[in-house]
Amino acid sequence: MVQRQRFSYYKSGLLDKSLWGSRVMPTPVVAPSASNFWQHPPHDLGVPEPPSNTLRTQRTLFTPNSFRHTRLGGKLVRIPGRKWDPLRGWVHSGREKVWVKKRPPPDDADFDGNWPVGKVAKEFCEDTSLHGVQYLAASSWFERIFWATALMSALMGAGLLIREAYQKWVDAPVILSFSTLPTSVAEIPFPAFTVCNMNNARKGVAQRVLNSNEGVESERDKILLEDFCSVDTTISFGRSADEAKVEKTFARQIVQPRWSHIKEFLIRSTQPCHEMLVACAWLGFNRNCSNLFNTALTDEGLCCSFNKVPRDFLFRNPHDLSDLNVTFPFPAVDWTPESGYPWSHHQQALPWRAIGAGKHLGLTVVLDCEKQEYFCSSTASIGFKLLLHSPVETPKLQSFGFAIRPGTENFVSIQPKIRKANPAVVDVPLAKRNCYFASERYLRFYRTYTQHNCVQECEANYTVSICGCVLFYMAKDQDVRICGKRDYKCAQEARATMELSLYGETSNQSATDRPSCRCLPGCSEVSYSAKLSSSILDDSFGAKDRFTPLADHPVNITYFKENFAIIHLYFSEPEVTTYELNEINDYVGFLSNTGGLLGLFHGFSILSFIEILYFMSVRLFCTVRERNRRFQRLRIPRRRPFSFVN
Repeated sequence: MVQRQRFSYYKSGLLDKSLWGSRVMPTPVVAPSASNFWQHPPHDLGVPEPPSNTLRTQRTLFTPNSFRHTRLGGKLVRIPGRKWDPLRGWVHSGREKVWVKKRPPPDDADFDGNWPVGKVAKEFCEDTSLHGVQYLAASSWFERIFWATALMSALMGAGLLIREAYQKWVDAPVILSFSTLPTSVAEIPFPAFTVCNMNNARKGVAQRVLNSNEGVESERDKILLEDFCSVDTTISFGRSADEAKVEKTFARQIVQPRWSHIKEFLIRSTQPCHEMLVACAWLGFNRNCSNLFNTALTDEGLCCSFNKVPRDFLFRNPHDLSDLNVTFPFPAVDWTPESGYPWSHHQQALPWRAIGAGKHLGLTVVLDCEKQEYFCSSTASIGFKLLLHSPVETPKLQSFGFAIRPGTENFVSIQPKIRKANPAVVDVPLAKRNCYFASERYLRFYRTYTQHNCVQECEANYTVSICGCVLFYMAKDQDVRICGKRDYKCAQEARATMELSLYGETSNQSATDRPSCRCLPGCSEVSYSAKLSSSILDDSFGAKDRFTPLADHPVNITYFKENFAIIHLYFSEPEVTTYELNEINDYVGFLSNTGGLLGLFHGFSILSFIEILYFMSVRLFCTVRERNRRFQRLRIPRRRPFSFVN
């Protein structure tokens, strides 16, 4: 029986098929040279053309078990052995070379069993647009270390500058700067102008009160007169000190003046506006002063105010407050510093606006102080006090008013100061921007939030909590007691304590007793400052004939020079520089600064960030997927290489 040895056809095509079936071990086919073997492969082998680096010459090995063993491409391939010579070992003729197909050697560790992160990282370094990163893939270790150090230094420098920019943005996120466009004076209201006669009580009224002895009303008027004038009326009019002391003690125990009594006394004892205002001119035209001015309650008593909004637009609940119920002959609109004038409003509606700058487009008033009617003065002089303020604020002339001397012509040049806030500033924390929007702070009495109104309300609330009463000019409820003369010391101490707390000063009171008003400025406000200049009146230039044509009584030159004062109020410039509160850097600005620093140090941009994401996700995924596909296509399957058939 002829034993036939069948050599199985292996993928690598080691042997010639024509030699199969022979008992004699066939001689392996010697493959042609590596340069032309795969260019003209044997068609019967059916071997696909691999890359040039997949060819390898393998030397035949011999073992004493009749088989030659060699490990080709990671697989153990057995080739039939030759004759065994005990002295010489396996006898073979020459050194036979066998061409085999094996997997491509791992050029970039594709098939080393690990993820090809190193390959993707190398491709990123070679292809990225970031400055200096391509040198990290250089062949020289010295060059790699140098550029790695340079890149880390640049990254640290950019990080420090970005941290500094972020800290600046957090510490001071807003800035008050000049607006690029000026504001015309026709877009803002003319300032409210309040003028008071320094005479707190007219002499004729005071004498009638002191000489009167008609029961409770008379005693009440005497108490009020003494409170307003701070004089000892008994000594002045011949009464003994003991009798006066007993009468005062008894009267203050049984008589408690209410707001209605105080208001009536002020109206009777104070010079009315139609007598103090002799002539008026507005926007270059003579006007009736009664149509321009209204009576206003101030800390100086009853005064005359121009361009002040009605109480319905000034107070939140005007009918529940103790204030003067004054009617206005002209309509009014709800103007606020933050929202401005409504879109649809009448040009003649309060608060009025000037159409330009200069004395001829302002306000001119002629005042009469009635020097002969002086009984007591709020100061040590004779004349007028005036103050410019916002139309939605109540004036405080005792602290901020300036004096006008009779017998002078005065020129008041007005410089408005406008502050506006960008609506985006509302997102900045309050502790950083240090101002309130109108919707952020609620006032109990005042309808419009301003720092001045907040201070006024805080002073009233603190005085009530400390003294149990309020001064007559403060915003209050109708059932709150009015402070008398015995309460003035407590009220003055409360006022001083509150003002110290506003400016951050400490006092002897405990923290629980000190007021905590937190009256920050409004983010949008309009304020007015003035420059005053004056000169002496002289009849040589016809001042009396020009400025007293509307006086209701004859005026001689002597009376005119001793009692009259002329005041001109006007804007100094037709346009006003506006201050704007803006964010130093918003999110877009901070992102721009960060991108600029990263671009300066590393050439980084949004596309660079997308590029990094691409190499970390898409490129890595595609590389791994392609690796797996090549591995499945090129790997050598596990099968039995050949068998013997008897």
